Amino acid sequence: MRVFITVMSILIPVTMIILGHYFRIRMPKKINFYFGYRTNMSTYVQCGYLILTLIPKEIALRKTFDKNGNRKK
Repeated sequence: MRVFITVMSILIPVTMIILGHYFRIRMPKKINFYFGYRTNMSTYVQCGYLILTLIPKEIALRKTFDKNGNRKK
């Protein structure tokens, strides 16, 4: 069981990185059932939204934890 969890913990992020890189290079040109359609503008909007949601989380984490990952007192 431990081996399975270790393999999946490595396999899932590696698969996500590979597919993300693939779709960054080769975005689908036509609407299809599997991947949908992504214009350049919608990609920028999604990226901006992602950045805007990460900033408050990062600030909250820095207030809660120190540089070594230990909870501040």
